[in-house]
Amino acid sequence: MSGRALVVLAAAAALAGCGVEQAAAPSRTTTTETPAPDPVEVCANQLDYWVGQRLQGVSDTYEYQAMGLTGDQYEALLPLSDEAVRQRDAGTLPAGWVRQEATTLCRGIVAEESAKPSTPGWP
Repeated sequence: MSGRALVVLAAAAALAGCGVEQAAAPSRTTTTETPAPDPVEVCANQLDYWVGQRLQGVSDTYEYQAMGLTGDQYEALLPLSDEAVRQRDAGTLPAGWVRQEATTLCRGIVAEESAKPSTPGWP
């Protein structure tokens, strides 16, 4: 083989391995949809949390929106937390009572909110 042929062959071999990549086969992306959270459960979690904070002696006063509550949820929270404190102080607060009451209240709140026509934005 001539010197020129060897140089061409060496150059071709070098170029073949330099920066040339084969395209990877496209990957198959699979997606799963996360179901929307149950609005009654979300509401009950919120009320249960804030009543628990009051029962633990957290005395910070928050505006209802800063608490992540709707006006209806806040209106339910006030008497619920008062009653929970009263029962606790009397030694008669059963385990799970707050959660049970919160769930009952939230069923009504969610049903009422679902019946209202939705309006975009504020006010």
